[in-house]
Amino acid sequence: MLDRLMADRLWSRAGDLSDDQHRCLVLRFALGLTVEQTASRMGRDGGAVRALQYRAVRRLGALLREDCWEHVPHPR
Repeated sequence: MLDRLMADRLWSRAGDLSDDQHRCLVLRFALGLTVEQTASRMGRDGGAVRALQYRAVRRLGALLREDCWEHVPHPR
């Protein structure tokens, strides 16, 4: 159950990524394509896909951290 909730949260925030970052994550993780297959579908080389994936995962992590702080009560 927790895994499903986390996956839902991840994919909902993935919509806040750039189109290329979002597409890269979908191809790599949702569809399970290799770096080479993803590169071919995106018209890029493998190095560019690895860099795009890295930036997408980092950005997604930052978005999720922002979400966590939104739910922490702030002292008044």
